[in-house]
Amino acid sequence: VAYLAEHAGGYLAIQAEGIEALTTAVEVRYHRAAYFDDRLRIWTRCVDIRGARFRYEYAVVRGLAPEPAELVAEGSTSHATVDSATRRPKRVPASFAEAVARAESPASAAPARRSAWAAASARHSGAPPGPR
Repeated sequence: VAYLAEHAGGYLAIQAEGIEALTTAVEVRYHRAAYFDDRLRIWTRCVDIRGARFRYEYAVVRGLAPEPAELVAEGSTSHATVDSATRRPKRVPASFAEAVARAESPASAAPARRSAWAAASARHSGAPPGPR
């Protein structure tokens, strides 16, 4: 929700174009337990926009700066965009794809997010999560 609001005008902007984004798959990989009083941070990035589909990847880390982050879980959600009235597939709006491209470009704040994500993931598995 925050990613959409920050980079693409929010979900209402997508709906204003007559489009709904349906969740088609959810995947979670747990690496460590999280506890009630933990301070967790969720890193999000939008990847793999194609036609009427896109995917978000998530990393849940424990620890706030200056502490080193510890990877708790990683996941992804896949989405399909459809026409709100007919429910037939409809391409991801160009405005959304362009906003994501800007958000994930090296000139944005996203590299800092990717850097923190990669560092947490590397401590766990030796490789950062990435597009599949």
